[in-house]
Amino acid sequence: MKGIFLIARYVQRPKDPSMTRFKEYMKDPDNMQWDEQVQVAAKVRNKDMTEAQVILNLVEGKVVRNSFNDNDFPTLFKYFYEGYEQYIHDAVHAINPNLNLVVPDEQPVAQE
Repeated sequence: MKGIFLIARYVQRPKDPSMTRFKEYMKDPDNMQWDEQVQVAAKVRNKDMTEAQVILNLVEGKVVRNSFNDNDFPTLFKYFYEGYEQYIHDAVHAINPNLNLVVPDEQPVAQE
């Protein structure tokens, strides 16, 4: 699949890895934290489709994959845009310098 995509993966890790030797430590949700890994790519690989929790098509303004909730494209994009604004602009520009990124209100994100 080609275009421009925002791909997000989430990995759960122990807050204190040295404590994992104790039985039941990993079963307590308060002892765990989530790491968020976000990338912008020109294509979606098969591996991305199976491993990523969220994939957004930035050109068409569509949710390709969302295994967390039922949020729509504008809601998901705004979440990522708040945390990764400069990275998203830089990555989109590197993939296609003629594309202008538009923050959505029910409209496609990228325009030529």
